[in-house]
Amino acid sequence: MNQTLVRTALKLNAAFSGISGLFLLFLPDLAGQLIGIIAPMAFQAVGLGLLIFSVDLSHQSTRDRIAGWRVLYASVGDFIWVLGSILGVTLWGSHLPPQGIFTILAVAAVVLCFGLAQMAGLKKMYFLPKDRCFSHSLRYQSGSDADSLWHIVGNLGAVAQYAPNLASSRIEDIHDGDLPLRACEDTRGNQWRERCTEYDEYRRCYEVEFLTEEPGFPYPAIWMVGGWRVEQIPDGSEVVVWWKLHPKPKWLAPVIMAMLAFGVDRTFPSVITNMETQALSRDSGELADSEDQATA
Repeated sequence: MNQTLVRTALKLNAAFSGISGLFLLFLPDLAGQLIGIIAPMAFQAVGLGLLIFSVDLSHQSTRDRIAGWRVLYASVGDFIWVLGSILGVTLWGSHLPPQGIFTILAVAAVVLCFGLAQMAGLKKMYFLPKDRCFSHSLRYQSGSDADSLWHIVGNLGAVAQYAPNLASSRIEDIHDGDLPLRACEDTRGNQWRERCTEYDEYRRCYEVEFLTEEPGFPYPAIWMVGGWRVEQIPDGSEVVVWWKLHPKPKWLAPVIMAMLAFGVDRTFPSVITNMETQALSRDSGELADSEDQATA
């Protein structure tokens, strides 16, 4: 995940917003003279808001893994500022001095650059140049043994038992030598099917291709694949869930990927936690059985 551009844009935006916020908060009279509007309390309120915005941007930019949805709402805030500035100059420009109009538009231009840079960074963050597609993944560490957890994860038709957002999941169209087709329905009534393209017990992983061409496919993608993998680590196991896709429409890719990541990061930890609980219960049961056999 390439976060260099989006991280840099967030830091520069935070610095600019912080400096502007301090100027408006502590020098509101000077700001009024420069813009041509005498409203010190209003300037101080805007300055305080900019300082809060700056702190939030700084926090985002220093996280190990930047949350795409937070970059998205920061960019939306920037674009709203730009639109508000243009609207203000259009409606009340005749009452402002030339330097006031210039200042308002100059600040709006800088803010617009930050918003566009953040959106470009958001796109780059999810884009895989090697595969020429967009991707998102989730990693979750579990205290369960990898084999026990894979026993739960690898049961393709049972995923709805652990996913609160799914109403049902079942396996269809299994023929000799064929990999299964999974049909899913979520709690909102959306339905889709996934063709399993790889299933490897030894590596504890499987991959599926979403049948995006079928009528009613609920996700904004013209091509989409995903998969699960369970890896053994010293303290238990690690689950990796991943997706690759071509968003539809393409120009909305940063927005689509940020919202997809938000949904995944919000719902899938609980899914894996439910699987982990079942796996740990299975581990405890097997341990009890082995102790009973040893005692006998």
